[in-house]
Amino acid sequence: ANEFLLKNAHDNMFATALYLVLDPTTHSITIANAGHIPAQLWRAATGKVEPLEDSTNMALGVLAETEYDQSVVKLNLGDRILLSTDGVIEATNQEHEEFGQARLTEIIGASEASDLCSEVLHAVRHFSGEMSSNIDDITLVSLSRNK
Repeated sequence: ANEFLLKNAHDNMFATALYLVLDPTTHSITIANAGHIPAQLWRAATGKVEPLEDSTNMALGVLAETEYDQSVVKLNLGDRILLSTDGVIEATNQEHEEFGQARLTEIIGASEASDLCSEVLHAVRHFSGEMSSNIDDITLVSLSRNK
């Protein structure tokens, strides 16, 4: 993907990507991040949210021959992960304040796994109020270990 973008994209064009492979037999994920905002991991045992930043690399289409590191994370029973686009944390309200990472972290910790995406989307829309029509694209994917 990196080489394709370097050859085919217009000047100063790049893309971010988050690549995640779930291994259900080992209850682990392998993750690589190309300039995207980090996935958020909520640990059931501690109730804490931690960004998965160990695998953050350069965006696609910026530099030739870029190495993309990946990391492996073990998921324990009850753990959940949220993947999102920057439209979530960069959503603004009428005072031009951003929704931000702190609000996202709070929602991840307070929401049930089955409702996580809808809770985040509801919170962003509520925060943005009348500005919600100006929100950048938002994509949310969540997964949790239940067994």
